[in-house]
Amino acid sequence: KEQRMQDGRLRSRNMLVAEKAEPGDRGAYGFGKSAFATAVRGLKEELNIEPECVLEPGVIHFRDDAYLMVVENLASSSYPGISCVYRTHYVRLDILPKGLHLFKNYGLPAAEEFTTTETTKTGKIEFVWHWLDIAEAKQQQVKGYQHME
Repeated sequence: KEQRMQDGRLRSRNMLVAEKAEPGDRGAYGFGKSAFATAVRGLKEELNIEPECVLEPGVIHFRDDAYLMVVENLASSSYPGISCVYRTHYVRLDILPKGLHLFKNYGLPAAEEFTTTETTKTGKIEFVWHWLDIAEAKQQQVKGYQHME
């Protein structure tokens, strides 16, 4: 939903949870698609949920049927004048009833707003998260959601 910077400024973050892939994600946890391993690592980095817990049978359903990769040729935002190829992988993880306890501090099962804090070299950044159902995500035009049909 939003990010509170060290100086108090608020930055809107109307987007899905996102994580950049790392070389170590390839083949991690026995997944055929490294994007699922990246998602598991993202749960650890963003919510401090250990991969071993997420990977227990019956906790999370990795929706292979909802996987999508989109390739875009765009101008680099970091290096003006240089074009880049962006490969964005969209994955869907369904939290099963057995896994709800892992997310109790993160607004589930009631879909409540929650916060996390990240410590950086210059201070702390607070992230405000909000769960949305499919209809709300569509209506609010959440960045990245348009691919998750």
